[in-house]
Amino acid sequence: MLGWGVRQATDIFHIIVPELNPLLPILGTVGLVLIVLEGSLELDLDKRKLPFVTKTFVTAIIPLIVTALAIGHFFYYFLDASYKDGILNAIPLCIISSAIAISSVGNLNVFNKEFAIYESDLSDILVF
Repeated sequence: MLGWGVRQATDIFHIIVPELNPLLPILGTVGLVLIVLEGSLELDLDKRKLPFVTKTFVTAIIPLIVTALAIGHFFYYFLDASYKDGILNAIPLCIISSAIAISSVGNLNVFNKEFAIYESDLSDILVF
């Protein structure tokens, strides 16, 4: 909403905004890396946590696939989109954002905090 509002204001006040589309993938990648690194500052990763990371990977990928298929089918069935386009448009709706998940785990115990951080980071990385 903020981006839309700023765009409307620049059009109303005739403010020329430079073309930023070539920079957006770079800024998005840098933002994702910063979010993932910030969330992982509190994590200890060693060999004995490999089963835990594997479980969080599974819990990141399975809901992502199931919800993407369900929402993609909704787009296909109700909005007359192709099934491929429906799934591609559904994937961003299925991601648990690291920015939200990492900032909201402050009061959880260590196990649940690590689980939420790993799960949200892995789902972001899988889709990226």
